[in-house]
Amino acid sequence: MVEYRISEAREKDKCLLRIQCKPETSIPFWKHMGFHLYGEKDAHYAFRLLEKQLKLPEGGVSCQLQICFYPEERRWNDDIVSIKVFTPSAVRASDGFIYLSERVSFFDSRDGFDLDTILSIQVDGEQIYMDKPKYEKAKVLGVKNDAGAFYIEKLRQKK
Repeated sequence: MVEYRISEAREKDKCLLRIQCKPETSIPFWKHMGFHLYGEKDAHYAFRLLEKQLKLPEGGVSCQLQICFYPEERRWNDDIVSIKVFTPSAVRASDGFIYLSERVSFFDSRDGFDLDTILSIQVDGEQIYMDKPKYEKAKVLGVKNDAGAFYIEKLRQKK
């Protein structure tokens, strides 16, 4: 049943599944199914990000892409270490987009309320974005949101 629901979510192009592990004894099962616990200690919530491989367009020019997610403190402290770093293969295409070889997705599972994440995107060593992924500028670049998870499959090239 779980595998069916996962394949159903993939068909709907979802990137995030969230559940509550009830009863508590079900936690080992959910971990075995690829879910990770998050939230308050006794709440027993879990999430799973769904991977997605993407086809790179032919004729594109390879580029170096680095996508990092940081705690909000990164805005005023350059010494803050990233929570997660992605370096997928990517190509610049003639249609004005940078295509990724796989979906980059991130769900901030840190404990606490009102946590904001900072997203950094570098293309060929140039910083093209460094701010919250929920902002309109990120959306225009190609950052999407699925039930609290941010994901990127392609980026609009800076003009």
